[in-house]
Amino acid sequence: MRKAINASITALVSLLSLSVAAEDLTPKEVSIKFKELSGWSAKMRSVEDAPIDGFYQVVTDSRIFYVSKDGTKMFGGSLYDFDKNFFNHTEKRLKDDRKELLTTKGADYIEFTAREERTVVYAFTDPTCGYCKKLHAQVDDYNELGITIRYLAYPRNGKGSQAFAMLNSSWCSETPKDSLHDLMNAKHSGQSTCDSDAVARHYDLGQQLGVRGTPALYWADGSKIKGGYKPPAELQRLAMSK
Repeated sequence: MRKAINASITALVSLLSLSVAAEDLTPKEVSIKFKELSGWSAKMRSVEDAPIDGFYQVVTDSRIFYVSKDGTKMFGGSLYDFDKNFFNHTEKRLKDDRKELLTTKGADYIEFTAREERTVVYAFTDPTCGYCKKLHAQVDDYNELGITIRYLAYPRNGKGSQAFAMLNSSWCSETPKDSLHDLMNAKHSGQSTCDSDAVARHYDLGQQLGVRGTPALYWADGSKIKGGYKPPAELQRLAMSK
């Protein structure tokens, strides 16, 4: 019995030694393994060192996964730092990405500008969405409270939908702001076409950010405003508490 126990301990020590001695995977190797095993369909943006020792963070379009550098463990979700008042490392990394995407792929927005601007909100919108229409019906109220609204097109039923054609017509109009205003107030008339890919680009951006419904709202710093539509006073309160 003692020999068997000693043999087991020897085998375990040898196994642990091999594990410790194993070299870390490179980011490229982690990328390949992640694609093969995770089944995650979103586009992978990068593999980089995580804020915790011994892990990489795999940054996709809308989520972050943490993979041990030996390639044996993976978890998803938010990574908080106890020593920094529960600082959310995951949200900070995603927020930075969203800010960049909104600035680049979110160009050609249609803006309703506050006279005394205090904050900017990006709003993915669809003319067939009731809460999108409700938000736009109050756009002057948002503006009065210092909130600029930047509209991005997001036809919920995709690029071949009627909403896509309607939004494209507004973005192609000689007066896009007036056209979108009429569209959101059910006064849409005529059909404008052009070579702009703005609506398709905005739709792709929404897909990339994980938009599932409209209106989907984001602060200009890339932070997501949870819950979709917010009345003007509530959105002002959230802006002031940021």
